[in-house]
Amino acid sequence: MAILKETQYLTEVLLPAKKSHIQVLKYQMAKNEELAHTLTAPIGTLPKYQFLIDTSNVFHSKLSLLKVIEITLQLPDMEAYFMKTSKGLFVGFIAISIKSENRKTVVNDVKVFSFGLSPKEDEDVIRKDVPALLDTCLKKYSKVSWTALKGNKANIAYEIYCKKHKGQKEDIGNSWRYTCYQG
Repeated sequence: MAILKETQYLTEVLLPAKKSHIQVLKYQMAKNEELAHTLTAPIGTLPKYQFLIDTSNVFHSKLSLLKVIEITLQLPDMEAYFMKTSKGLFVGFIAISIKSENRKTVVNDVKVFSFGLSPKEDEDVIRKDVPALLDTCLKKYSKVSWTALKGNKANIAYEIYCKKHKGQKEDIGNSWRYTCYQG
């Protein structure tokens, strides 16, 4: 069961992802060469998306973002969402890992990546929409955790968010592990 129904955030709609949405994404790719390159190039050649490799034991540098999306849609413990603009374009993807921990269901990890957005729009997603998504998760689950590479420009926003939500930041090598608690 999805955490979210179709939900309007500040810059886009989060739409529960389905395998059939891959065809919509491929249609967009056929009309936009830059988007096609971003979604089909190996992640290892796209520095912006390095965190998908470095903070995951599922994804590796030779996979494309499109393949990451396809794999995620098959993982039983993942809830996935597309970010869709008011014009109907998919501009990002969110995967939420749900686990059982101490007899409670928690969000174990959240991965967010955008594509086809301007730098300003990308910044708005990090600054406004990701915290709104985390708020939604904290309403349903007692704990929400995620990882981010050190040096990620979003870490400042994540630290602010954690301070507001009884959170903590843990050093796990080349990444930070953020955890926030309900209430």
